[in-house]
Amino acid sequence: MFRHDDHWDELMNRRMLRVTFCVSSFVLIVAASVFPQQVRYGTGSWDAATLGNHRAVLRVAVTTDAVWAHIPWRRRDTEPEKKAIIVTNQSGLRIPNVLRIEVNRYYGDLVFQVPSQGTYYVYFLPFVSKGRNYPVVTYPPPEETADPVWEKNARSALLRSDRRLPQAELVEIQSVDEFNSFYPMEIIATPEEVDTLHKLNSSREYFLFPEDRRFPIRMTGDLPQ
Repeated sequence: MFRHDDHWDELMNRRMLRVTFCVSSFVLIVAASVFPQQVRYGTGSWDAATLGNHRAVLRVAVTTDAVWAHIPWRRRDTEPEKKAIIVTNQSGLRIPNVLRIEVNRYYGDLVFQVPSQGTYYVYFLPFVSKGRNYPVVTYPPPEETADPVWEKNARSALLRSDRRLPQAELVEIQSVDEFNSFYPMEIIATPEEVDTLHKLNSSREYFLFPEDRRFPIRMTGDLPQ
């Protein structure tokens, strides 16, 4: 007859724990090699009626005439290149000298003037709402606010330094509240990530993506990250 042995149970538990740890470590290593580092998402407080519901929080450590900012915003909206972007300092003062280097659904590359070091905000979905019961929301087009002399110098600096301008640090991407947050189910995957998914599962005919009921599926045209 098999006799229950506490020592045996403890030994098996330790082995199972060791196996679980190894498998978990392997999964983390694979995930880290396939997926990019996660961007922090949070909420903030500002005048959404003027600036929109979404912004990137940047930290700039130096006072400089031109700083480079890369914002991997992964936007679900179409044609972001046709929509305005507003940059302000931490006091809410608008920065007019802004140069849009590349703006697409996956990221935005900007160069802007930094009068003083500190926190800067990039509002990337300002809107205009008209009507009360059935409001119509539109997104203003980009504005040309940069001083021509500053813009010329900034473009020259990009060419001279091969884009090695001082770098702004991305602190967080924020929504004005939880209701307007795109995270996590409306943060789109890049074409490279979707292609990797296909290559890793080339023998599969279709994919099923189960999701926790806490996260409503409101985006049907893209895969979330």
